[in-house]
Amino acid sequence: MLIKNFNKMCLTFLMSGLFFGCDSKLDDSANNNAAMSVVSANLKAVQNDYVPESIKDNGDKNQTAAAGAPASSAISSDGSKDICAGLDFTACQPRLIRAYLLFGQAAVFLTEQMVEQVAQDLAQTPNNSSGTVQIPDKNLTIQYKKRSLLDYDFLILSGNIPVGRVSASPTLYDIQLDAGVLDQGKPGSRGGKLDIQVNFTDITHWHSQITVTDMSCNVKKPDDPTSARISVTRNADMWSGQSMFYNGIAGALATTKTCSLIPNDNTGLAIYTDFVADHIAAKAALYMMKRSEANTASIQNFGFNGLCNNYSDLCQALATSGSTTPSAIAAYLAGMSNPYCVQRGTSTVTFNSDCHSLSPNVASQAFLPNANWIAPSVFYQM
Repeated sequence: MLIKNFNKMCLTFLMSGLFFGCDSKLDDSANNNAAMSVVSANLKAVQNDYVPESIKDNGDKNQTAAAGAPASSAISSDGSKDICAGLDFTACQPRLIRAYLLFGQAAVFLTEQMVEQVAQDLAQTPNNSSGTVQIPDKNLTIQYKKRSLLDYDFLILSGNIPVGRVSASPTLYDIQLDAGVLDQGKPGSRGGKLDIQVNFTDITHWHSQITVTDMSCNVKKPDDPTSARISVTRNADMWSGQSMFYNGIAGALATTKTCSLIPNDNTGLAIYTDFVADHIAAKAALYMMKRSEANTASIQNFGFNGLCNNYSDLCQALATSGSTTPSAIAAYLAGMSNPYCVQRGTSTVTFNSDCHSLSPNVASQAFLPNANWIAPSVFYQM
């Protein structure tokens, strides 16, 4: 799962001694403590209400783990738990949305931890200063520019190649990691590049975007995503978001999937999800496109109910794998018209519904613009 690889990225960066002052203590001056409180409060506010109540299961407590990281009842720490266990495709949709929101929530937690750690490392450094620190035993170089404790850039280079960056300002937090370099030689690592951006206005108005690209195939679960982007915006009591996931062999439906399969334009699939939610209900839409598609201007035509019209080969492969006919597959998928509605505290999914009977606010809110999507032909090459 993405969560498993993401957790490894976090652990690598936070625990491998990359910071040049990991054992230093934050200056206890009133100004420094006040500044750190602002950073912590901003990012914790985003974390705490990242997942709207309408997308949680009845059993969800939104608890935090001992170390403070968001816990997930849907995804195990080792990525072995099937979040759709016991559910059919339809009933699993709320869990899938919740899974990617929990991933985004964990990314905000990582952002908080790293922003605060770098601020501690720079606490004794004068404002409006810059410098370079060498870490010879790791062949790393640290470059920093500190404008204030709340406004700085911190760059990590391996040789002359940037492998990590932490940038902070009062309204924007940005982290980039290259696990392909940081995890080099470590068994089980899938590498990949991570980019997290959190734009903060106030506790009920913020935007986050998490992008993971260039991961290697997961030998245990070959159809896990190798690239993903998750964008979530909160505007008062309304959440909206989009997710994109790519796997190069997901479309090989009539073949046993292994990492030895070579991805191509017919097997590479991008799965897209739109959602709008308040605390009462959430409406969402699912789309699937082959990686050969060059734009998303007509993404609404690529809902699952249109699969057999859009991609007859995938429809045939589904029919073959299920020992049925393409017409039967088409008839089954015809009932899955976008959008679908999810009610708080249930796993009930109502397709072809904008939740108007549950939440007029959700029903009237438009999904984010199509221009926000990355076309499959571009996304898989990022």
